[in-house]
Amino acid sequence: MDKLCFAYRKLISHTGLACVLTLSAPLTAPRVCAQESAVQKELHRRQNNARKAYSLLESGDRAYQKHDYQTAVRDYSAAFALLPVGVLNHELRQAAANRYATAATERSRALAKGGSYAEARQLLDTVLKPDIAPAHLGALKLRQQIEDPIRYNHALTKQHVRNIEKVGHLLRKAEGFYSLGQYDQAVTVYESVLRLDPFNKAARRGMEKISAIKSDYYRAARDHRRADMLAEVDKAWELHVPAAEHSVVPGHLTDPSFRPPDLRDKLTGIIVDRIDLDNASLDEALDFVRLQSRLGDAPNAAGEQTGINIILNIGDQASKTAKIIRNARITLKASKLPLSKILDYITDQTHTQWHIDGVGVLVTPLGSSDGALISKTFHVPPNFLQAAAIKGKSKDDDVFGEADDDNGKKLTKINITDFLKQSGVSFPDGATASYSPATNTLTVHNTR
Repeated sequence: MDKLCFAYRKLISHTGLACVLTLSAPLTAPRVCAQESAVQKELHRRQNNARKAYSLLESGDRAYQKHDYQTAVRDYSAAFALLPVGVLNHELRQAAANRYATAATERSRALAKGGSYAEARQLLDTVLKPDIAPAHLGALKLRQQIEDPIRYNHALTKQHVRNIEKVGHLLRKAEGFYSLGQYDQAVTVYESVLRLDPFNKAARRGMEKISAIKSDYYRAARDHRRADMLAEVDKAWELHVPAAEHSVVPGHLTDPSFRPPDLRDKLTGIIVDRIDLDNASLDEALDFVRLQSRLGDAPNAAGEQTGINIILNIGDQASKTAKIIRNARITLKASKLPLSKILDYITDQTHTQWHIDGVGVLVTPLGSSDGALISKTFHVPPNFLQAAAIKGKSKDDDVFGEADDDNGKKLTKINITDFLKQSGVSFPDGATASYSPATNTLTVHNTR
């Protein structure tokens, strides 16, 4: 560096002296003045080039120290080009050529390692030209080594080097996904690695680790599912304990103040997440509503979800109205709808109507009269008619026959139809009621 500074100062001092001598020469003629002006401009140009070359050499030195050989080669080459051939700047030009060749050697070595052999040869051939540094030992030695297939693998290409760098990046990325427990994303990245390098063992080992973790999880999931299903089997063996006989019986037959739950509110409160009915019949659509009512119903005391009774009564099956209803098809695709709105859509498409009959939903032809007789069966407690005797108290379970009182007098027991009439239920022509003590069921054929 000291030698370079000395050469630079020597060059500036000589050019400066020439300027002074030129400026101090006598002006004897216009031609002489023009010549002196041209010489002065050339001297100024050379001085500026020398300053630029010195600045480029300094920036090249800084880049070389940072191992940025590409920038160093560029700066040294530009500095060398600014210094013309001459005695005054011979030392400075020689220093620039030496630096240019040294940086080019390191840059060519890096290019050769990256598979860019053609670029490395071209750069070395450039600095080994006779007018630059033909005797540079480092450049000459590297030029011979590049041609040696033992030292450098000539099958190496720039694309292969880029693939190696990309594979390393992807492996680190996959390991990051693995550490975060995002196994599917990690497998996807490992597959990208194998597309670049089909025989990459690191990717296969990573996928093996993920498969082992997933297998362990699936075993745990299988054990959980098995335990859950065995619990369901054990639950099926549970013997249900019936409610006590003195418990309150739901229904208006025993409690005049009882009011059944509002089914319309219940239908409105059950929301179906997804409805997908495609060319379905009325029976299929109502089966869908029944299923959704059970799934959305609150469990009773026995833990069962009974759902809502939905009865279809279209009258005579051979009638024209019944055939139209049976042939109607329903298409409904929606989400987040209450059961009441689903029933509205179903009945609108099938020329029917629905209404609540107290304990269920009745679907009838559109415009049909409410006076039609329908049949329905109710499950009642065994003792719901014990207070129905006209006189005294019966000593047996049959409350609809005859019995003797304490004095041996015959007592007439109440009829189920009369009992219902006394409870406020009307019986038009053709309406009937029957009770089966064996199964505790009450069957009524009456209007809605």
